[in-house]
Amino acid sequence: MITEFLITIGLSVVGWIGTLFQPFQLPSWLTSSGSGLYAFLNYASGLGAWLPLTALGTCITFLVVCFGSMLASKLILRLWSMLPFIGGGGG
Repeated sequence: MITEFLITIGLSVVGWIGTLFQPFQLPSWLTSSGSGLYAFLNYASGLGAWLPLTALGTCITFLVVCFGSMLASKLILRLWSMLPFIGGGGG
C-alpha cells in the first residue's frame, strides 16, 4: 500500500511538471521517417526464406533474458552482502 501511494505521488508530480511546459510539435523529418522504415521492413520480410528469423528472434530473446537474470542476481548478491547482520559492510 505504501509503495502504491509513493508511485501515485511520483506519477502525479511528473504529470504536474509535464503540464508546466508548452505543447510542441515534432519536426516533419522525424515524423515522416516511418515510410523509409516501412520500406526496409518490407524488403527484409522476404529474407525469411533464407534466414530463420523466428529462430533468430527466439535466440536473441533468450540471450537478453539470460543476461538480465545474470545482472539481477549479481545486483541482489551485492545488496545482500551489504547487510550488517550477515557480515557485510553495511555502513
